[in-house]
Amino acid sequence: MKRVLIATTLLASSLAFGQTNQPASPNGQGPHNGPQGQQWEQRFDEVKARHLEHIAKRIAMLQQAQACVQAATNPEALRACRPQHGPQ
Repeated sequence: MKRVLIATTLLASSLAFGQTNQPASPNGQGPHNGPQGQQWEQRFDEVKARHLEHIAKRIAMLQQAQACVQAATNPEALRACRPQHGPQ
């Protein structure tokens, strides 16, 4: 349950990180136009791709955990679905 809460928190914070308070410029002039704007756009695309890759990995991990729990037929099998952590 903790992992789901942490994953949800991380997803919400990453979505909030992508939002800006700057209004769109009606004439196309703004801080992200011109040569620096092109660099920013390229950087944005790279960061966005990394975020999507990270989200896809988390989704895959959660789907594996879900499949394990659904397949569990006894308490021992359910315990085996828990991720193994080192000493805490």
